[in-house]
Amino acid sequence: MALRCPKCGKEMVRVGKFWICGNHPEPVSVPIEHPFSELCAVLPTPIAFVLDEFFREVNPFVALWRMVDAAEIITRFFTITALSDILRQKNEFLEPVQDALTEKLERPTFGAILITSSFATSELVKAEGKSALTDASHLRLLRLWHN
Repeated sequence: MALRCPKCGKEMVRVGKFWICGNHPEPVSVPIEHPFSELCAVLPTPIAFVLDEFFREVNPFVALWRMVDAAEIITRFFTITALSDILRQKNEFLEPVQDALTEKLERPTFGAILITSSFATSELVKAEGKSALTDASHLRLLRLWHN
C-alpha cells in the first residue's frame, strides 16, 4: 500500500527514492531515506506513517515517542482487525467481548485497547473458520499475544 499525500490524501506513487503525488500544479514529493522503506511501502497507511516517522526521527527523545505511537497504532489496527473478524464470523460479539468494548471504548487508552485486544484474540484463537489473522502463519502470533 502506498503512502498518502500530505496535501490531498490521495495515494502517492513510488518513483526511485521518492513518493510522488502528481495531483497538484507542482508535484509533491516525500523522500524515502531509511533502511525500512520497503517494509513501510507494503504496510497499511496508518501503520506505515507512524513507522516512517519513527525511522526518520533523529532526536532520540522524540524517536522514543514515535516508537510508542507506532506500538499503539499497530495494537489498535490489530484489535480492530480481530474485532472485525469476530463480527464477520459470528454476526455478533459474544458477552466477554461486548463487556470489554462497553467498558473500555469510553476511554480508549493504550491499556484499554490491549485488554480489548486480549479478549478479541482469545475469541479468534477459539473460533473455527478463516480469519485475516488466524491463517497458519498468524495463529502462533495470536496465541502469544493472548498470553
